[in-house]
Amino acid sequence: MKFVLTSNASSVNHSWATELGVNPDKLTAAFIDTAADVYNKAEAEWLRADRNSLTDLGLNVTDYSLVGKNKSQLIEDLAKFDVLFVSGGNTFYLLEHSNKSGFTDLIKEDYFKDKIYIGSSAGSVLLSNNIEVIKFLDDPQNANLDNYNGVGIFNFTILPHWGSDKFKEKYLKAVDYAYLNSIQAFALPDNQYIVSENNSFKLLTD
Repeated sequence: MKFVLTSNASSVNHSWATELGVNPDKLTAAFIDTAADVYNKAEAEWLRADRNSLTDLGLNVTDYSLVGKNKSQLIEDLAKFDVLFVSGGNTFYLLEHSNKSGFTDLIKEDYFKDKIYIGSSAGSVLLSNNIEVIKFLDDPQNANLDNYNGVGIFNFTILPHWGSDKFKEKYLKAVDYAYLNSIQAFALPDNQYIVSENNSFKLLTD
C-alpha cells in the first residue's frame, strides 16, 4: 500500500499524484470522514477544503463512514476505490471506529495493498504506533478505548499542524509530555507531507 500522510491535505493534494506517478483523473476515492463526526460537518471548512481539493484534482469522490461497519462490509465496499482518504477530526473517535469496524486490522494486514491511503491530520495520526500524546490536541472523552495503540504502520506519533499558532499552547504541553515519557514523535507542518511505500519514507515540502 502507498501512504500519503498530510497535516492539511488541501494544502498539498495537488502534488502527491505527481510524486506517485499516477493520473488523478482515473482515480476513485472513498472520502472517509468518520473522524469529523464529532464536529458540525456543515460548518467544517477544513473538511470541505480537503474534499474539494480531491475533486479539483479530478478524482471521483464518494463519502464513506466506518461507523456501524464490519470487516466484510469494508472489504466489499472499499474494493471499488483506488484511494482511501481518511479525513481529519478527532483521532480517538476515529481509532475507536477503525478498531470496531475492522479497518485497523485490514490496514495492518495490508489487505488494501494495491490502494493509496491518504491521511489528513487525524487520518495520518491513526497510523502512528500510539496516539496518547494527541490528547493535548483532541479530546479522548469522545471515544471509548481500552488503549491508545494506533494502527502501527509507523513507530512514532505524527504531530500534525506543527508550527500553527492555533495549536501552539497545546503543543507546548504535548512536546513536554512526549519528552518526559520518551515518546518518539514526528512534527508535520501543513506544507509538508510524507510518502511511504515498500518500507521507504520520504518527506516532501510543497
